[in-house]
Amino acid sequence: MFLIVCSFFSGILLVFAVQYLIARRWFSHLPTVLPTWKPQMEAFALPKELSEALKDDASRKQKESCLSINVLLQFLFQELKDTKRIRRWVMKRMKMEFEEMLRSTTGKLLEHITVRDFNLGKTFPIIKNAAVDNVVVNDDNTLEVNVGISC
Repeated sequence: MFLIVCSFFSGILLVFAVQYLIARRWFSHLPTVLPTWKPQMEAFALPKELSEALKDDASRKQKESCLSINVLLQFLFQELKDTKRIRRWVMKRMKMEFEEMLRSTTGKLLEHITVRDFNLGKTFPIIKNAAVDNVVVNDDNTLEVNVGISC
């Protein structure tokens, strides 16, 4: 009786061992599929609208034009878009937004979000019109400003 029980369990172990070896060999020979390569840092390019406005003397001297802030923002974007600090800040912001989204009703549909890569693009958005809607000066001389911006 003992011999029958030992041979039964050794048969079970042998079948599991053979299945494990077959599965291991099968999965080790599968090709690894890597995500397609995309450049994460593109060369900076000045937007066409902004470069045309810079060439036109009349638009550069307009008081209501947002040209000066657009040039400043494009310069800062050109200099800072590929730095580790900015990329880390963007990743933190995306992580915070995705965690908030997973806690909301959307989180019932999605279990986990993974960002493999991201690209900040070539240009910063252009501000076409800006108007101050409301300004409040607090007691400690700090400003609260509501600005309407159209892109």
